[in-house]
Amino acid sequence: MLGPRLLTLLSALAGSYIQATTAAPAPVPTPGLDDLFNNILDDVVKTGKDILGDDVPSASTGTLDPKLLPKIQYFAEFAAAAYCDPNHVVGAQVTCAKNVCPEITANNITTILEFANTRDTDTTGVVLRDDTTSSIVISIRGSKSLRNWLANVQVELKDVPEICTGCKVHSGFHEAMEEALPSVMKSVQKLRIENPGYGVVAVGHSLGGAIATLMAEEFRKGGVKVDLYTFGAPRIGNEQLSSFISKTGTNFRVTHTNDPVPRLPPVLLGFQHISPEYWISKGDTNIKASDIQIFEGGINRGGNGNGPISLNTPAHAHYLLPVEISSCSTGGFEF
Repeated sequence: MLGPRLLTLLSALAGSYIQATTAAPAPVPTPGLDDLFNNILDDVVKTGKDILGDDVPSASTGTLDPKLLPKIQYFAEFAAAAYCDPNHVVGAQVTCAKNVCPEITANNITTILEFANTRDTDTTGVVLRDDTTSSIVISIRGSKSLRNWLANVQVELKDVPEICTGCKVHSGFHEAMEEALPSVMKSVQKLRIENPGYGVVAVGHSLGGAIATLMAEEFRKGGVKVDLYTFGAPRIGNEQLSSFISKTGTNFRVTHTNDPVPRLPPVLLGFQHISPEYWISKGDTNIKASDIQIFEGGINRGGNGNGPISLNTPAHAHYLLPVEISSCSTGGFEF
């Protein structure tokens, strides 16, 4: 349940927000919680209204170093592999249908742990040992329906002082991470002992990117260096949390032009992104490093955050691969 102070703030924000966006001159009563989310959903998702205002777009700080593009593309394949059922068999060699992950299929990569159907949140993913690049990879699958998460009351921000002072996290994403964390932690710790020269990498697409971000931070708290690669991830917490995670390790938060998911949950509710953002500024064919611009800040009005929210949900599936990143998933992605 939402805390009284948060509920009061949301109600106040909802009242002013709805008054400002309705054509009716008469005062609008303070809505209930359902009305708040419905009105935000209407303006943010259905009409594409930019709730950040019409400020001048943020300037890019540069483009991607060409030497980094192959690595980002490589770990995008791991994010895609989490959607493929054959990879959820312990001891299996990683493989993907529809040519989703050709490079990692060709390499020597083995499934060490699979997790699915966790008690409340259905967090799903795999821990993989990549003997070709000497990596331990935690790959978390995205949700079949992100809208279910965003409409849920678990969108409230939860205090996490164990991470940093003033840190608040999306409570639903945090619960999803916590349910999978014990088994993942045990598996990764064992692999690090068995393979002392291997690095640890966390990856995820969509909701999987949000969970991977929080899981990477759990490992970093324990002194483990974790590189993070996310693709089309939503916002995961408030300014303090996002700023803190931005500084604790190497983070590649990749977004795509017209992808609506990184614009949610709304800034209106107190959410910000980790920084920097690596924004793919064109379609997904023949992407070059010069097509990926870098933007700094938890709230920036460049990159994916520039202009009204697009309803081009297919853009959410296109991340550097020859086919959709969720191609292995039965039924595909539902917004």
